[in-house]
Amino acid sequence: MNPEQHKKLSILWHNQLELIRWKLRERNDNSYSVQVVKPSLNISIIISCCSVIEGYLFTVIKDHLFIAGHKNNKENDNTQLLDRVLLDYSEQLENATWGRYLKIFETITGYSISKGIESNIFKAVAIMFQYRNQLAHGNEIEITFIENGGPGEIKPTSKYFKILKYGEEKKLIKVDYDNHNFDILTNQFIDHFYEKTKQFIIEVNEMFPPELRSILTADLFAIINDKKHL
Repeated sequence: MNPEQHKKLSILWHNQLELIRWKLRERNDNSYSVQVVKPSLNISIIISCCSVIEGYLFTVIKDHLFIAGHKNNKENDNTQLLDRVLLDYSEQLENATWGRYLKIFETITGYSISKGIESNIFKAVAIMFQYRNQLAHGNEIEITFIENGGPGEIKPTSKYFKILKYGEEKKLIKVDYDNHNFDILTNQFIDHFYEKTKQFIIEVNEMFPPELRSILTADLFAIINDKKHL
């Protein structure tokens, strides 16, 4: 694998960002044909945001392996070993959980995302991945309410418990405990996660020293340094 090949493999997550922007523009069309599919658009935006983060982290992980292998190959012709390592981690990441992504990232780069970025951004992204995992199964969005003779509560074991509580804390969703109604796909909630996705990429990128950022292929797209474009 040469550097040019490596760069060409790193572009898909950037395309996902463009797709999210297009979905946001379409979602704001007030026509009936668009509004009737708005919940589906919002679901797809969450899934795409997670894909962007996974793709970005995958790119950075591959870059670190590639850079380390390139330095090593100056002294030893070990290209096949590097390719095997890249393939092994690629296969692991294809089916990795969010926690596994973080662990592999720290192992390869030496940087801890949970310690290196703002805690509110890290929490938001962790919640978003839980959200994505529930939505991706296509099951009904269901929660269990508990009546205690006073204001209702959500059963802590409900699959969406942490997600709903997070949305309530941020005042992005409202649960009607009296009538047992809720909307977990509000535009405000979805937009919040989109903004946190962009902030996450910026902060992770800024964890690295400038001399390293300049050679990471993820920096080719000029979207990390241009925060307005994000």
